[in-house]
Amino acid sequence: MLKLLRNIAKACFPEYFERKRIRLLNAIIGAGAVIYKSAIISNTNKKDAVKIGAGSHIAGMLVNCDKGKISIGERSFIGEDSRIYAVLNITIGDNVQIAHNVNIYDSNIHSLNPKKRQQEFIVNTTQGFTQINDWREQEVIINNNVWIGAGSFIMKGVSIGENTIIGAGSVVLKSLPPNVVAAGNPSKIIKPLDQEDQNQIPD
Repeated sequence: MLKLLRNIAKACFPEYFERKRIRLLNAIIGAGAVIYKSAIISNTNKKDAVKIGAGSHIAGMLVNCDKGKISIGERSFIGEDSRIYAVLNITIGDNVQIAHNVNIYDSNIHSLNPKKRQQEFIVNTTQGFTQINDWREQEVIINNNVWIGAGSFIMKGVSIGENTIIGAGSVVLKSLPPNVVAAGNPSKIIKPLDQEDQNQIPD
């Protein structure tokens, strides 16, 4: 009976229950930001270690481990089935478009030592995802107006310059300058962004 009443209340007052769901998330969420029901925010750090800017839309997964930080600017989009794993720091700027099934890492996620990986498996499957070894973490920075195509991987230590476009299915192992189109595995610069397109980029 209680379950039926709760379902009726959800149907009659959806905005109230949505606001309640957002309040329970361990993150700082800006005005007008939308957290889709497909989204997962797993933050084992303090609440302000995950920040989502005003007007951004999050449909993917944000995983913030231990001392990590994730910062997403304003009016950015994280697509469904995309995963952002932070152990150190991942910064995503304003007006960034990240398509579905994109993976972004600021570490190796596992030790290079096989015995330590076995130890990690035991901890992660019994105590939850946590860092117990050196994962050689390096900060990731994705600057304003970047577009990352579906199925791409952005690896530790990478910085992507403003306005740059990453083609679908790319693996980005090294930093890229602003205003270029890059693609491939490993990614390579295909061409500079057309001047006409650069002139139409919003402030």
